[in-house]
Amino acid sequence: MCAGIISGLAYTVKFLPPDSSSCTPEGVTIGEMVRVVVAYIERRPERMHEDFRKLAVEAWHEAWPCM
Repeated sequence: MCAGIISGLAYTVKFLPPDSSSCTPEGVTIGEMVRVVVAYIERRPERMHEDFRKLAVEAWHEAWPCM
């Protein structure tokens, strides 16, 4: 289920407004995208109860903002 959510979000995140969009580098795998999200959430354990999709978008924006 997690990989499905990641895959769907990965397609749409580049179309979000600039303050939350993400431009993943060519060749980034779903596994790498999952690891970025997990690391982001692990650094913020107090936010683990929040919507996973929102946190994933934040994580990718932080890791790979669009220039």
